[in-house]
Amino acid sequence: MAGITVVTSIQLVGVLLISALFVIPNVTAIMYGRGFKQTAIISMSFSIFSVVAGIIISYIFDITPAGTIVLFAIGIFACTMGIKSAGLLSRHN
Repeated sequence: MAGITVVTSIQLVGVLLISALFVIPNVTAIMYGRGFKQTAIISMSFSIFSVVAGIIISYIFDITPAGTIVLFAIGIFACTMGIKSAGLLSRHN
């Protein structure tokens, strides 16, 4: 299933977006998730949110969607890192 998604998506939005959507939301979700299932759900949520928000922002400002989606995902990651470094995010396993 993942392979079909990758092949189809590469034609649609490019290699940069696909690699970024595999890595960035997963790394961000690891900071929030307490187990594999929770981390996977959070990661998918971050990915979907990044794609929808990136497409809407790119439509409003008439810019490239792929770059906007990746920048939005990086923004979520940067905010999470800021929250974690401020000590507001703690993981209790």
